[in-house]
Amino acid sequence: MFVFALFELLPGLRELTFDRKYLLPGGILSGFFGGFSGHQGALRSAFLTKTGISTEAFVGTNAFIGFLVDLARIVTYTGLFLLAETGKHPIDQEQWPLILTGIFFAFMGVIIGKQLLHKITMKMVQTLTGVLLLGIAFALGFGVI
Repeated sequence: MFVFALFELLPGLRELTFDRKYLLPGGILSGFFGGFSGHQGALRSAFLTKTGISTEAFVGTNAFIGFLVDLARIVTYTGLFLLAETGKHPIDQEQWPLILTGIFFAFMGVIIGKQLLHKITMKMVQTLTGVLLLGIAFALGFGVI
């Protein structure tokens, strides 16, 4: 995570770009390390910022890939819930407020993001990605997460 953050924050590494022919290997690597650490979106963002795509294409691509990943998770979890032999409902009553809050803020993020998208540059995306990756790296390193 720390190394990915450096690629977004250090001026010499920030200008590094990848040709689009490396999208598949980059996707595989970011997916593997993201799955390994649980931070797929952050690593996917770090790779996509280096491909030279527009801000709109970055947001759309990232959102679509995130949707596909979440769809796979939902199908998997639904299957596990349906196959559970305990007879107990897999989601407890006290978990619903957290789930509904997450859904609400996901929609709010989309609405606010759509309003602000035209104001955001790829340099801003790179900086934010780098800072957040750095935060995740330190939190992992110090055992916070």
